[in-house]
Amino acid sequence: MFDIDNSRRFDSDLPLIEHNYQTLLFDNEPILYTGTNKHGNRILGSSVDECYKKKVERYFHTIIDPKTYNDFLRRKITYLSIMQKAKDIFVIDQSFDGDTIQTYIINIDDIPKDYLPSEKSFCPNQEIHPSLSFALKLKGELADLHLAVPKQLGIIQNSFSGLLNSSFESLKEFMQKPDIRIAPYAIGSFNIKFDIILKEQPFDLFENDDMWLNFINEYMIYCTNYLPNEVDAIFTHDKETHHFNKILESYQNLFNRSYDKMPDKRRKILLNVIRISASELGELAKNIGTNFTSIEVNNVENDIETPIGILDSSFIDSIQNTIEIIEDKTSRIYTDKEPQEYEIQIYHINTKTRRGNANIRRKDIMSKPEIKILGDDPLEETKYTESLHLSKWIKVKGIARTVDDKVKSIDVVFET
Repeated sequence: MFDIDNSRRFDSDLPLIEHNYQTLLFDNEPILYTGTNKHGNRILGSSVDECYKKKVERYFHTIIDPKTYNDFLRRKITYLSIMQKAKDIFVIDQSFDGDTIQTYIINIDDIPKDYLPSEKSFCPNQEIHPSLSFALKLKGELADLHLAVPKQLGIIQNSFSGLLNSSFESLKEFMQKPDIRIAPYAIGSFNIKFDIILKEQPFDLFENDDMWLNFINEYMIYCTNYLPNEVDAIFTHDKETHHFNKILESYQNLFNRSYDKMPDKRRKILLNVIRISASELGELAKNIGTNFTSIEVNNVENDIETPIGILDSSFIDSIQNTIEIIEDKTSRIYTDKEPQEYEIQIYHINTKTRRGNANIRRKDIMSKPEIKILGDDPLEETKYTESLHLSKWIKVKGIARTVDDKVKSIDVVFET
């Protein structure tokens, strides 16, 4: 074991795992693992060395945020890069009996190179054991006080229920659409738990009970992590799409036992389901930035949370772009060449992101387009917030995007 100066001792249980322990790599003993401390912070840990003479095992523990852990699971970043960016790395010395002897706090420069993970230290592929329970965690601002705004919470609950239902749309040949129930969940920021209640058991149609459930889990991971980067390619079919191809293969495998080998048909069905899911994700993400800063999506099995994806401020633009690309490929689109006058009534607006929704009537067709108010002038005490609070119709100038005769979005020119 390498020596650590006694001045680096750290007498705290902050870096110790107390909940949600999971092994990520095992070789006679856990080599790489994760869990949460008593405060709910995510810890990534690894076995480093052992001294048989002193009967001591040494571990590295690093506290990381949910997005970093999600990126690590998706093999976007390495364990080495996580340690390099960490401000503090904790060294835990434990007896062979598992008792903590001493804890130290160091930085990466204090660690001999032979003890560091390799430059290719990506997370090992994990075997999926998903359940019929999912959880959302709202983080930041009001959510950290275990509070939420009712109207926003209603949108989130309805949108995520819609996302779960859309994922089951691909399995409608095997089962009825399930019921989605909201269930109590443990305290930790603001958490919402969703339980899927099946109306019938489809298991005899598949090779094993987990086959269809694994697909649902993989599909949710795809939509929240990879869809925005592949959407243009999968709807034009002119480019290799690694992650979509894996989902499509998994989907086709559900039908192999029934000898239904129609890959073109399956692709079309899956793309239609993705179109629905993208719309629900857009609704789910649109309130991020007001009263909470991110949404963590997890699968929950026996109180163990497995990350599905992280929706944060960067996700808002990427999912909106995803929706527009899908519409361009599948619908009749018309975009104003220059700002036109419209009469709208705003019923939702995020004054930080300047995004919201409004009612608009055009050619006797009522639409509820997304709106984005351009510029950076404050929106408080303007006609836009007046429209919101008084349910007032106002005239605006903007560039509208019309999809199949319905106005889907308007970039509104700010006017006092």
